[in-house]
Amino acid sequence: MFGLHANADIATNQSKSDRLLFEILGIQPRTSAVKGGKSQEDLNEEKAFAVKAKVPKTFDLELMDRKFPTDYNESMNTVMTQESQR
Repeated sequence: MFGLHANADIATNQSKSDRLLFEILGIQPRTSAVKGGKSQEDLNEEKAFAVKAKVPKTFDLELMDRKFPTDYNESMNTVMTQESQR
């Protein structure tokens, strides 16, 4: 498998998450108006759960590697493995 060292991969993902959350917080309204009696925190939590529900589950990479090993004669297995790691 090609990719980053596990710690570098974790650090990269944390950095991406931090940037995403920073951008989300940056576009939040700065007013204290309340919709339907819900606090801003409640609205943010609902949005976060909605986003989380749309995120696909992670692939079982070990199972995929066993079922579709990378092989010179099966180049699509290599492509599938690389793309599923991303």
